[in-house]
Amino acid sequence: MSEVIGRRHLPATIEELSAAWFTEALSERCPGVSVLDARVVDLIRGASTKIRFELTYRPASGPVPPTRMIAKGGFGDHSRLRAEMHLHEALAYRNFVPTLSVRTPDCYVAHVDEQGRAMVLIEDLALSNSRFLTLQEPIGYEQAEAFLAVLAGIHARWWNAPELADPNVFGERALISVGVGYLLDNTERLLAPEMFAEYMVLPRGAATPRVLRDGERLRAGLRRLAEFQRRAGVTVNHGDALLGNLYLTAQGEPGFLDWQPNKGPWSQDISYFLTSALDLPDRRRWETALLAYYLNTLRELGVKAPRFDEAWLLYRRNVLWGFYAWLLNSNAFQSEANNTANCVRFATAMIDHDVYGLIESWDCALARA
Repeated sequence: MSEVIGRRHLPATIEELSAAWFTEALSERCPGVSVLDARVVDLIRGASTKIRFELTYRPASGPVPPTRMIAKGGFGDHSRLRAEMHLHEALAYRNFVPTLSVRTPDCYVAHVDEQGRAMVLIEDLALSNSRFLTLQEPIGYEQAEAFLAVLAGIHARWWNAPELADPNVFGERALISVGVGYLLDNTERLLAPEMFAEYMVLPRGAATPRVLRDGERLRAGLRRLAEFQRRAGVTVNHGDALLGNLYLTAQGEPGFLDWQPNKGPWSQDISYFLTSALDLPDRRRWETALLAYYLNTLRELGVKAPRFDEAWLLYRRNVLWGFYAWLLNSNAFQSEANNTANCVRFATAMIDHDVYGLIESWDCALARA
């Protein structure tokens, strides 16, 4: 697979996203295209900045891109801290997503420049009446099954694939390696007592049971989880399968946004998705049946899936990753309402599944034998 080469300077500011830039950027996909005007009609700040543009084209005989497109990249004050995320998404659209059969926005530009800045230019799904899901509206059983079927297809395609031994299989630094392991450096910063205390006084901290407000225990649990994941089977995960990154087409078919693929155990995607997507009582009622559905779908796709009892342990342990991610997620990336909603879902699952007990009782020495 070809790697994205940093051959074109990418804009550092929204103002640089001019008609001339769009003409040059789109010419690779649509030769001869000429953009007369590029007008900003919407701006959404977050971990990445999303800018919706209305584009006017000069009449042409060849293919013309959509009149509304979304440019997505690092145009915020915190962009330097999220540069790796922007890079992974650009490389995912360029090199990873084409290996899958999955609904996702049509990507017209996925570039990385010589300075490491990255951005994508994708179709505006609102033009096709797609419905974007939100963290404030948990989904039902049938919708959960539909998204699990897509995740099973992604995982089956790369289930223990020999090509994953190559760190550059999808382009240099295209995949974060092995589950939560990459988080450990950041963990030290976020779990420093002063910073951890700042999160605990936010609404999400107040909503978290006292037994889980222990930064040292969380740090130790993440390190054990990373060690455990290094010994588990590997596939490629979507990497951020939360409701805000999912949509339904006008026909009700599931689609995925905001790709952050990583090499790791399947359970990271599935535990993260189900815990964040379902209302609390629904998760308790449905998660075993939905996990069984996912495993059966893998088998139908030719994968030698784990037995349910093995899968259930993997699924429960990986709740810790989601709990960490939402307990200490910056309000620059998600609103406090969203952070609190998901933090409560994962905190409740931590207690329901005795996640610390499962992780702390896992014998690393025995696993090495």
